Amino acid sequence: MKIHTKICIAAILFTVGVTSGATADTSSSAIVPAKSQKVTAVYDFVWNGFLIGTSDTVIDLADEKYVIDFKFRTRGVMKIFSSGRSQVTSYGKFLAPGEVLPKEFSSSGRWSGDDFARSVFYDDQGRAVGSQLDWPQEWLDDFKNEDVPVDMQQGADPLSVMLPVLTQPLPVTDKKDPAQHRFYTGRSVLDLLMACDGEADDLKKVRRSEHFGPAKLCRFNFKMIAGFPIETEEEKRKREKREAKERARAERDAKKGKTRKDEDDDDFIQVWFQDDASVPGLNLPVRGEFALDMGTVKMYLRELKGTAPVTQSGR
Repeated sequence: MKIHTKICIAAILFTVGVTSGATADTSSSAIVPAKSQKVTAVYDFVWNGFLIGTSDTVIDLADEKYVIDFKFRTRGVMKIFSSGRSQVTSYGKFLAPGEVLPKEFSSSGRWSGDDFARSVFYDDQGRAVGSQLDWPQEWLDDFKNEDVPVDMQQGADPLSVMLPVLTQPLPVTDKKDPAQHRFYTGRSVLDLLMACDGEADDLKKVRRSEHFGPAKLCRFNFKMIAGFPIETEEEKRKREKREAKERARAERDAKKGKTRKDEDDDDFIQVWFQDDASVPGLNLPVRGEFALDMGTVKMYLRELKGTAPVTQSGR
């Protein structure tokens, strides 16, 4: 489930941005959705040269309403480690300059032979008013969370949080002081942390994607705010053992005068954005990468369908 969770989070984070109508033009205060726009984006996930997953994201924006549908499935060698598929859907109101009022969020699928489903329902003010959870008993036993305060059970969900994030100019800031966007999963509250470089990287041409050249790099991470996981005794022992090893390594490195990389580097999801003439005004995620225990997974924009006309404000 750990692999499934991180892949799906990275995939959602990477692919929803394709459909949001974001712009990196800092002369504009925001993007206001056109009366109608629809985009479908297809991404490939690659590990050590092997295709291990594919995601499809479709978004419909009509007036002030949005519907986002995200699908992911494992491919090829990934099925040896963990086979599965997921579908995540969110719909509600998308208001300028990027305010989201979700109406319903749902996540379902099948992972390593286990079916799962989860839904969260909201009132007209974006407050969660109900939820449903259908997980295997093993998951319920292994993944318990503390209760979330009622007044924090509101706002964007894990999918719609990307709409306000990506309809604002990319925040040029260090990852030690990132921009923050809060969302509620139905079980916990997290902050999405986002920091982007000021200068563009030059992406090399690769066979898996037609998109290369100058691209802005943004780094994403998450910070738990409420609904913290309740550790089992085994998890607690493993964490304490891991922390002890990290402290010992840090002490050894300090004695040798070595400079260690930031301890959370491997937790960051990196995404590169470009402008694309086929979707004017859109800040388009074209590549990304993130770390798993089995190594680095890279993501490539393979196919882009439709256009995303936008109406800009603040000019």
